[in-house]
This record gives sequence, structure tokens and C-alpha cells, in this order.
Amino acid sequence: MKNQNDQEKRSGVYSGYEDYNEEYAMELTKPLRPAERMEKSPDTGGKIAGYTALGFSILSLFTAPAFFGITGIVLGLVARGRGGKSTGNWAIGIGILSVVTGLFIAPFF
Repeated sequence: MKNQNDQEKRSGVYSGYEDYNEEYAMELTKPLRPAERMEKSPDTGGKIAGYTALGFSILSLFTAPAFFGITGIVLGLVARGRGGKSTGNWAIGIGILSVVTGLFIAPFF
């Protein structure tokens, strides 16, 4: 019997409680209610990326449409992925319009 108990202890299957040294403690702080938790707004990163993308896309209407337009499109996609759907969509649309317009106007200059 002693050999079996020793084997169970070594294998981690021991079910006796007399050899365990467990500590039980009570929490000292009260639990936080959901309203008290500090949580970041989920779309903060999307708004920042969206407005940045929109700025690049609008800038691409006036200068370097290939560079700023593509940058606005890529940042618009990032903004949509982070939750800034409206500004991301506008940035993508204006960026595509600027790149396409720039490609058609460039041969004339």
C-alpha cells in the first residue's frame, strides 16, 4: 500500500489531502464593477488612422497623387480594420479618385 501511495504521489495523481500545503486567502480589495474599469475606446486607433488617411488622400488631390493617394488608400484600409469605417472609406475613395485622375492627366503635362 505504501509503495502504491508513493507511486501516485510521483505521478501527480495523488488524491489524498493530508500532504498538501495549500493556502487560502480572502481578497483584500473589492471587485471592480464594469463601469469602474479603465477601458480604451475600441475605435480610437481607427479614428486616428482614418483622419490621417483622409489628410493624405486630400493632399494627393493637389500634389503627388501617386505617392499620397496610395498612402491614403493603405492607411484607409488600416483605419477600416481598426474600426474607423467612415473616414477609412472616404480616404480610400478620394485616394482612388486622385490616383486614377492623376494617371489620366499626367500624359498631358
